[in-house]
Amino acid sequence: MEQGLRIKTYLTFFYIYPLFGLGLGLKIFTVTTERNNDLLAKQPLMNNLDVMNEFARLEHWSNLCNISQTGHNDFKIVCIIKRNSSIKLSELRTFTYRVSSNIRFDLSVTCEDGIIHFPWSFRANKLHRIYIKDCRIKDYNTEFKNPMIDRIQDTITYLQMDNVITILRMGEVYDSLS
Repeated sequence: MEQGLRIKTYLTFFYIYPLFGLGLGLKIFTVTTERNNDLLAKQPLMNNLDVMNEFARLEHWSNLCNISQTGHNDFKIVCIIKRNSSIKLSELRTFTYRVSSNIRFDLSVTCEDGIIHFPWSFRANKLHRIYIKDCRIKDYNTEFKNPMIDRIQDTITYLQMDNVITILRMGEVYDSLS
């Protein structure tokens, strides 16, 4: 065998199902024995400009936060949440899930009588550092017993909260008791 020659095995699956006269559905997908790293390299990765443009689509976040590039693959999101404003971690999760795996985010949130909806454990793909100051946090225990949260990789290496108040509904407290 020549050096560098790799044999790949492909399996192609076809799903054909009639819909009782409503048409024919056809799905085709291919499974390969290639390593996941090879597959990731073939996916279109967001470049840094794409990250900035994608962030601009987050309506609440882009109105209350600024994003800047701090390193080759590192970005910092700085938010100031003023009265009657709020942001939701779930929206940031959707954004970070769509960016390429080599991107990392740091998040700094300062509130001026604002509220953030951040459930503990603050998990979001590629989120490495979180600093929260002077905020009221709602939905803190809402994901406590949600097994789906464990599917989000915990990438946080630094978490600091200063002068933070968590707002808990009695139902949340009751649900979080074992």
